[in-house]
Amino acid sequence: MSSNKKTFKQLFETARKRLAYDVEGVILEFTEEIVARMEAEGVSNAELAKRLNASPAYVTKVLRGSTNFTLETMVKIARALNADVRIHLQPIGTKTQWLDVWDAVEEVSAIQAEPLTWRRECALPASAATTVTTKPEATNEALALAA
Repeated sequence: MSSNKKTFKQLFETARKRLAYDVEGVILEFTEEIVARMEAEGVSNAELAKRLNASPAYVTKVLRGSTNFTLETMVKIARALNADVRIHLQPIGTKTQWLDVWDAVEEVSAIQAEPLTWRRECALPASAATTVTTKPEATNEALALAA
């Protein structure tokens, strides 16, 4: 092989050092979160477009990752999906785990009534998140420890 030809690994490592690579990664992660929320809420593309007061073509563009999201746009989409946007600066070389927990005391009775499904993310796209189901008694123990 000629010395001026780069291997795929070398090309990939070069690409990873560019700002555009990280920007596309954030866009991909956010669009995957949108899809996950749409599935959780039972929201179709057409319904999301209606909630955003936008065209279905715009939603398709968003889900394709062809949008340069502003913070305002991200918040509008999150609100349309009954969610909040949270941003975290993850130190390089570390992994982040997100855990959504309820903020209301009234939800405790619902927790005791049926098993919970928690989504655990380890700096992976939403599609690769692990789902863990716990029994109510295990959840009660966790709540008691957190108190």
